Amino acid sequence: MTDNDILSLGVPDMVRSLASGELSSVAITSAYLDLARSLNPEINCYIRIEPDSALTCAEQADAARRRGNEVHPLCGMPIAIKDIFHRRGIPVSAGSGAHAIDSGPDATVVRRLRQVGMPVLGILNLDEFAAGGSGINAHFGRCLNPVNHRFLSGGSSSGSAAAVGARMAPWSLGSDAGGSVRLPAGWCGVTGLKPTYGQVPRTGVIPRTWSMDCIGPLAGDAASCALLLELIAGEDGRDSSTLPGRQSFTPVPEVPDRSLRIGVDRGIPETIGRHQGAALSRAEAVFRDMGLGIAETVLQDIEPLNQLHQVVVKCEGAAYLAPLLSSDECGVSESVRHVVREGYEIPAAAYLSALRLRLPMLQAFLESAFGNADAILLPLCPDDVPASDHPDIQGLFARSARFTRFVNYLGLPAIAFPVCRDDNGMPVSVQLLGKPRDEFTLLSLADAFGRVSGPFSEGT
Repeated sequence: MTDNDILSLGVPDMVRSLASGELSSVAITSAYLDLARSLNPEINCYIRIEPDSALTCAEQADAARRRGNEVHPLCGMPIAIKDIFHRRGIPVSAGSGAHAIDSGPDATVVRRLRQVGMPVLGILNLDEFAAGGSGINAHFGRCLNPVNHRFLSGGSSSGSAAAVGARMAPWSLGSDAGGSVRLPAGWCGVTGLKPTYGQVPRTGVIPRTWSMDCIGPLAGDAASCALLLELIAGEDGRDSSTLPGRQSFTPVPEVPDRSLRIGVDRGIPETIGRHQGAALSRAEAVFRDMGLGIAETVLQDIEPLNQLHQVVVKCEGAAYLAPLLSSDECGVSESVRHVVREGYEIPAAAYLSALRLRLPMLQAFLESAFGNADAILLPLCPDDVPASDHPDIQGLFARSARFTRFVNYLGLPAIAFPVCRDDNGMPVSVQLLGKPRDEFTLLSLADAFGRVSGPFSEGT
C-alpha cells in the first residue's frame, strides 16, 4: 500500500488495518512524517516534527503485536499535539518566544497516549499562549489554512486543525477556552469537539483560563473524535475539576437514536451571513430526513454570557502570565501583552461575580434551550472564513467567537463539523451544542450527518 493509499484512509480503517496486520505502525507513521516534512515549510502547522521518537514508538508497537501481546486498539496510531502539553524531558513553549518552559511530568492526556503506545508526530503551532484566534504567531509564523492559504486557519489550535486538514496527521489534540478547537476545525474543514468542562483532565497543560479550558480532539470525522475522546477522558486525581468516573463514547452507532430532537432557533438566521444560514438549513434538512425530530427553541440573549466569559478568561490569563511579564525583555509578543493588560483592569469583584453566576446561568440556559431538545443546532460563526489580510484581526476574532465563547462559560459540550462551502470554496461549518456529559449524542449526530452527506473533502 502506497503512502497516498494510507493517507486516504480514515482513522477507524487504519485502526482495523493495524489490528488485522494489513498495515504496520511504522508504515502509517512514516507516511504522515514524510508528508509533514514535505508540506510543513509551506503550511507551517508544526513547530517541531519528531521523527526519531515517533518511529521508535511505532517500531515498539509493531513488535508488541508480532509477539502476540494484548495491546490497546490505538496502539501504534500516530497523533500530533498542540504545544501546550508537558512531556517529561521535552520543553514546551505554548507557542511563545519568551522561553521554553522546562517540562515536568507528562500531562495526564500525554501519559494516556504513552500508555497505549501512540507515536507523537510532533508539536503543533498555535496563537501564543492560546491567546487569540487567527493562527498568526509572532514567534513561529502564521499557520496557513490548508484549504486555501489566502484565508485564516483560525485559532488558537490552528496547527491542530491545519495538520488534520492537510493530512499531515490523522488526528490531533487541541484546547478550547472560547472556540479554540471548534473555530479552526470549522475553518479548515475538519471536525472538532469541545467536551464538557472537566471531562478531560488538564493536569500538566499550560492554561489559558483554568476554569474554562477544555482539551479536545480534532479529526476528519466524528467517529475518530469519539475514539480519541474515549482514551483521554476520565477522572484524574491530580485535577480536582475532572468529573467523576469514566464514560463510554464508542462505538458510535451508524444510525442515531430516532427519538432524538434537534433544537433550532428560527431567529438566528437573521443575525448571520447567507452561507451560514444555508448551512443551518441544510443540516436541519439532513437531520429531518434521518427521521429525527426538529424542536423549535428560543435561545436567551447570549451576549451577557459572552461578556462574563471575557471577564473570566482575561482575569485568569493575566494572573497566569503576570510572573512572566514582570521583565520587559521576557519575549512575549505585544498582542498577548495587550490581552493581559485588559485583565489587570478588571475589578476583582467583577471576576468573582462572573464565577458566582455560572451555575445559575447554566441552569437557566438548560431549562430554556433544552426544554424539548436533546441537542441545539447553531452556527459556528456568523460570517465566512476571513481572509488573512483582514484589517482588524482582533475585532474579527471577537465577532467570530460570538457563538462559541458562551459555551465555554456554561461548560457545555459542542461539536463543530463542515456542512457546505462558501463562494470562495471555503468550509462553512455548524456546531451542535449538548447537555452536560452528553458528548455521545453529539458524536452520534455529527457522525450520522457525515455518513449521509459524504466526506467533506469530496465536495458538498
